Amino acid sequence: DSGYGGMFAIKNSEIGRASFDTRPSLFRAICMNGCIWSETKGVSYRQVHKGKINLEVLALEVSENLDKQIKIVPEIMDSFLKLRRYEFHEVAMGGVFAAIAERFKLTTGQISEVATQFARFEKDSRSAFGVINSITRAGQLYDAEICNKFDMLGGQLISENWDKLVNTAKSYSESEWKKVLGVSA
Repeated sequence: DSGYGGMFAIKNSEIGRASFDTRPSLFRAICMNGCIWSETKGVSYRQVHKGKINLEVLALEVSENLDKQIKIVPEIMDSFLKLRRYEFHEVAMGGVFAAIAERFKLTTGQISEVATQFARFEKDSRSAFGVINSITRAGQLYDAEICNKFDMLGGQLISENWDKLVNTAKSYSESEWKKVLGVSA
C-alpha cells in the first residue's frame, strides 16, 4: 500500500522548553505519516540553552544512539505490518475509537478527527493497522506538538494489548461510544 522506511525522530527546543530526544520511527510515504516507536527512547539530553553546549559530545551520543536504534527498525516494521491481521469483526469501530480516546486521553475533537480519517482513508482495513494509520494521519492536521503526540501514540499502539482495547470497546453501548466521539444519538 505504500513505501515504508526507517526514520530517526529528533526533538529539540532551542529555548529550553523541551529536552533533546531521539527515537526510532517509521515513515509511510503514501500519506507522509510518521509512527514513533517508544520502546527505545534513546538519548534524553536536556540543556537549557544558556551557556555553551558541547556539540562534539552531543554528536557522539546521537551517533551511538542512532547505531542502536536503526537496528530495531525491521522489528518495528514487522510488528506494524502484522497488525493488518488484527481485524475488528465483532466490535463497532466507534467502540474501538472510544476505547482509544479514553485510554489515551484524546479530546472529543481529536478522536472524531481520527474516526473521520479512518472513514475517509482506512475503511477497507478494519484492523489495528488501519486504526494506527488514521491516528497518525489525523495528527498531521494539528500543530507540531499534537502531531508528535499522535505519532508517539501510533508507535505505542504497535505493541499495545489490542485484546484489552477490544474488550473495553465491546463494553460500550452505542450511545456511550457516540457520546465519547461527539456524535449525535
